[in-house]
Amino acid sequence: MTTRHVVADDAFGMLTRKCWELERRVLEGTISVDQVCKGLQMVIEGSCPIPTPSDEKQFQTQTLWDLGFREALEYSNIEAFREAVPDIPTFPPEYEKRFDRHVLVCVLRDKEGNPDIKRMCKLIGVRFNCGNNTSFVPYNEEDVPKQDIYWMCCQDGNCNLGKSPIACRKAFQSFEVGMSVPEGLCLLVQDRSILQEHAIDLPGSIRRDYRDDVACLEFDLDDDGPFLDYDGGGNECSGYGSASRVR
Repeated sequence: MTTRHVVADDAFGMLTRKCWELERRVLEGTISVDQVCKGLQMVIEGSCPIPTPSDEKQFQTQTLWDLGFREALEYSNIEAFREAVPDIPTFPPEYEKRFDRHVLVCVLRDKEGNPDIKRMCKLIGVRFNCGNNTSFVPYNEEDVPKQDIYWMCCQDGNCNLGKSPIACRKAFQSFEVGMSVPEGLCLLVQDRSILQEHAIDLPGSIRRDYRDDVACLEFDLDDDGPFLDYDGGGNECSGYGSASRVR
């Protein structure tokens, strides 16, 4: 199976993600609708061509930076941030038969050193009303990467639809672990369309107060937006699938 990189190296892929960023900025009031319309008109007329990045690392880094991660990172400019991002590692072919996405993960931290889930959700545009930065903990501390900026070779849960997160954990291969909340949020940064197809269970993160519950990302049709929640680890639902990555 051909590896499906999250970011399309074409103008349409870049324009789609830029539209998400513009929508967020309009809602925040940092840019006006008139400014967006003028920019789009320039693109249509060809006076402002859309760049077509051939470098996935460069584009995913830029996407995180544009979303506002720059406000939480200790880098003065995008060039310094790019230098801090490692190159995409080479994974064995047998891994990429199952894990068809390469996603850049950037974990923000709060003052106590916990993953700053609430801030990441706010920047990405994900509702999180069921807890705080310590509501979710790792299922296995040994599976947590030492670095806060890294690449993961992963799958979005589509291959596990209808299977409970607990059953998926038991069936994971020796080199496979459940995706965590920060990783799931970064996956969503690069491809928000996943939640239009199915909800994402994140078996790498569990509730601190009840270890059988796992984190999950869902899409609320009524509120028309993604949100972070939790679900029973033993639940089987056709619309939910456990996401995982290479250890």
